[in-house]
Amino acid sequence: MVELGIGVFGFFSSFLIHTVQNLFIHANLGLLAVVTFILLIFPTFLMGMTLPLLTSFFNHFIENIGKSIGMLYFYNTLGAAFGSLATGFILFNYMTLSETIYLAAILNVTISVLVFSLYGRKKYEK
Repeated sequence: MVELGIGVFGFFSSFLIHTVQNLFIHANLGLLAVVTFILLIFPTFLMGMTLPLLTSFFNHFIENIGKSIGMLYFYNTLGAAFGSLATGFILFNYMTLSETIYLAAILNVTISVLVFSLYGRKKYEK
């Protein structure tokens, strides 16, 4: 559900960014900061939940939890670094910011659907 929430927010984020920009273009900088904070707290909270939820999930199934969580954090950090570099140096050469945001949203929703279907299938098989 967390990835789905991130993906859904991603679909609306370009619209929200442009709306806030147009509505508050002449606003006080403090007001703009507060509105931006309110706008970004939900997806940021969801993104921050992903690793603790994965950690909790792995805690139930893996014997050597310390090494597994360390590897999970390693791959998460590696993926974040790779994603940032790929976006900055590759995607932005071929796509606009809005298109890149939509691509990320599509990936999040796709991952959510795949996980739901795999989890549902595993649950049904038991």
